Amino acid sequence: MKKITSLLIIAVMAISSIYVGSITSNATSKPKAPTSLVYDCPEAIDGANLCFKKPSDSSIKGYNIQVKDYKGNVKYNKNFSNNKFKKITSHYLLKGYYWNRKDGIAKVIKKGQWYTIRMRSYKLSGNKKVYSSWSKATYGACGVTGMKAKRHGKIVKISWNKMKGVSDKNASYYIEVKNEGYTCKSNSLTVDSIKKSEKKVEVFVVCFKKVNGKSIRSDSSASYYNEEIK
Repeated sequence: MKKITSLLIIAVMAISSIYVGSITSNATSKPKAPTSLVYDCPEAIDGANLCFKKPSDSSIKGYNIQVKDYKGNVKYNKNFSNNKFKKITSHYLLKGYYWNRKDGIAKVIKKGQWYTIRMRSYKLSGNKKVYSSWSKATYGACGVTGMKAKRHGKIVKISWNKMKGVSDKNASYYIEVKNEGYTCKSNSLTVDSIKKSEKKVEVFVVCFKKVNGKSIRSDSSASYYNEEIK
C-alpha cells in the first residue's frame, strides 16, 4: 500500500512539474517581432510616422522603438504600450506622434543623414519585460542640407550636401524645379529653365537610398526651399 501511495505521489509531482514548466515556458518565451516597418508611411496622412504590422500574438503588451544615426549611435529608444497605437488599413502607427508633436521619432531625425529604425515587441513575465528579437530595419531621412543655387549666364547650378549614411553607389536624387522633375546620381544639377527675371524659385530635392535592391526615399516634408538665384 505504501509503495502504491509513493508511486501516486511521484506521478502527481511529475505532472505538476510538467504543468508548471509549461506555464513558465509560456510566460518567458519570446513574443513574435513586428514586421513591414515603413517610415513616413503613405497611409499616415497626418504627417511623418512609423508604420508597422503587428504580429498575431495576444500576449504582446507593447513595442520598443529604436532609432540609430548613420554612425550607429542610439538617438531614440522608447517603449509604448498597445493602447498608444491605432490601426490604419493594414498597418499600425503611434497615436499623435507626428512632426508637430513633442515626442515623435521625427524629432530626432535631422536633415542631412539617414537613420536606421527598428522595433521589437514585448510581453510581461511578472514585472519583467520579455522582448522579441528585433524586426528587420527600415530607414528614414528628413532631407538634404546646404542647398545653393548660382547662375552662370543662362544656366543655373543647384547643389546640396551629400546625404550621410548612404554610399555614392546606392544614392540617387530627385530634383523638382518649377514642377519639372530631374534625377541624378551626383549632388548637383544644372538647369536652363529659370529665366533671369525669376529671382526666386522653389527647389525640391529628395534622396533615394538603395537597400537590398529596393529604393527608399527620404521624407519630403522638410525638403522645400525658396532660394534666391544670383
